[in-house]
Amino acid sequence: MPSATTTPTTARCSTSTAAREATRTVAIGGRLVSPDGEVQEEFSDTIGTTTNNVAEYQALIAGLELALDRNVSKLTVHSDSELICRQLTGATRSKTSA
Repeated sequence: MPSATTTPTTARCSTSTAAREATRTVAIGGRLVSPDGEVQEEFSDTIGTTTNNVAEYQALIAGLELALDRNVSKLTVHSDSELICRQLTGATRSKTSA
């Protein structure tokens, strides 16, 4: 639920994904948190059937879009996805299509 306070220009975005094994339905979620730890806004969505990596990126994109919509100018991203963390820090490069 959105907070009544104004989103600060600096924030942290935490993202997560979950999958239901029986139906392979995937959900994403996350939140924007102010520097003092106050949850500013949360998001969640069911995105259908997809791979874990696609879901992790969809959660990241949703968090980035929310931060842009709230005029956040400096964002720290927290993710439990090793792939995303390694790619964002430059430790791993994305594969390109031939």
